[in-house]
Amino acid sequence: MIRRWFVIMSACIALISCKGETKVQEDPQLVRQLDDCHKSRMEKDKYITQLKERLADYELGQANSEMIVTIEGNAITLKGKGGAPAPSGSRAPKQEHIRSFIKQVQNARGLMQRCYQNALKKDDNLQVRPVTMNIEIRFTATGKVGKAAFKPRISNSFSQCMSAVATRWKVPGAPTGVVFRQPITLSPE
Repeated sequence: MIRRWFVIMSACIALISCKGETKVQEDPQLVRQLDDCHKSRMEKDKYITQLKERLADYELGQANSEMIVTIEGNAITLKGKGGAPAPSGSRAPKQEHIRSFIKQVQNARGLMQRCYQNALKKDDNLQVRPVTMNIEIRFTATGKVGKAAFKPRISNSFSQCMSAVATRWKVPGAPTGVVFRQPITLSPE
């Protein structure tokens, strides 16, 4: 009985081990369909990216109605995009927009100073001296930050830190996009 069972098991094992390799043959039509699907998806992704860029341009007020507010000390200058006359009436930023921006900058002064201190600690090549930073913040018509720029460029880590601070800012919504420019001085401690 044991011998018979052993012979049967040996035969089963031999059959299983003689099966050989399974070859997978790709269907050319299926491969073409997958390639077409991938190309279609890439085109859609590209189109979505273009639409997002157009929407961002629209929200940032890239049309001629964009307002540029420059704050230097107590002086406030209003201009339109490209030196055009400043929009007036309901299209111009209100005092509440300007006050809100100034308050955002004042409230974030400590965070911006910390960004500068951390940049000095991380990069030995930076000169330890006060630096006057020109900040330019573009707000969308909804009052959210669309883009933030800081000049002169100090380091990547500083720019990332400053962008993280600025993206939290918000001003009341306006009929057009508004760009605020203001110099600030950061000092090593």
